[in-house]
Amino acid sequence: MADVPLYEFHFLKATSEMKKLITNNTNLAVHFDKPFQYRANAFFNVIPAGTELLALYPHGSLRRYLVNIRYYYRRDGYSKHQNLDPLMNMSERLQRIFANDPDPENSEVTFSTTETKFNMNVEYWNLIREYRYHNGLINNINYNPVFSDQEEAIPSLGILEFDTSFDYYEVFSTKTLN
Repeated sequence: MADVPLYEFHFLKATSEMKKLITNNTNLAVHFDKPFQYRANAFFNVIPAGTELLALYPHGSLRRYLVNIRYYYRRDGYSKHQNLDPLMNMSERLQRIFANDPDPENSEVTFSTTETKFNMNVEYWNLIREYRYHNGLINNINYNPVFSDQEEAIPSLGILEFDTSFDYYEVFSTKTLN
């Protein structure tokens, strides 16, 4: 059997962290549905939008992952107080959540108090700690997004669309699976 290079599923790690960030701060469910599925009167849906290479280094790369997050809010009837205010409140709330935590905390494992990240090579440091992503940002908010046919079929549904991104630095490993 040929050697298979090791790799990590960066999008999964980062979006799992984003899901935890949103759920812990809003108490709302986060789904990964494509196509749209109506789940509740208020929930989030995360959809991958793309990735771009920002920099290529001798032993790694820096990538930006683009993610579309849609917030769904349904309440019968329409009024500023009943519909518009809760949507705008969530818009401001999610912006603040991302601004307060653009780089999820690392869970570090240390084997000795004398060893620090400064005396380890980058590849080894990545092996003993959990790195999720950095620069998690909300780049744009669409208050009037285009509805899909499935979304249009739900009466009184309000949608906010957040274009978000996060950066991920990947160290190329020299290890292989046999």
